[in-house]
Amino acid sequence: MKTVFLLAVICVWAITSCEGGRWNWWSWRRRTVTYTIRNVLQEPMFEMTQTLRLYRREPFLAVMERAATANSSFRFSADYFNHNLGYFITTINKLSANFEEDKTFWEFLSAPDIFLQKGVSNYFPRSGEHIIFNFTMGGHS
Repeated sequence: MKTVFLLAVICVWAITSCEGGRWNWWSWRRRTVTYTIRNVLQEPMFEMTQTLRLYRREPFLAVMERAATANSSFRFSADYFNHNLGYFITTINKLSANFEEDKTFWEFLSAPDIFLQKGVSNYFPRSGEHIIFNFTMGGHS
């Protein structure tokens, strides 16, 4: 009886440890990233958070795409700068930044307040990390 139970546990573990059709011995430890969008600068103000699965060597842009699919408030647009910087976010939840006109931009942070000086396509989050997009005004000091 113990052998059958142990075999059943191993089978369940094996099935749940398969990611994307590929075997992953380490997937028993689910990797996640928390993603928050925040606007307390202008109406309508909002703050929303999602926790999403994080796959190995996945740029944050891919996480954002999955978040937008799951929740339309997380839809975004971005501008491409160059291969070193990558894509920078210009609009989230229909709120667009306009640095030239009113000095607004989407601040890309690792919680609580570490400014990430890369684009979302060139930033690879760590498991357990909390990424924040904060709509703000002015330069970053």
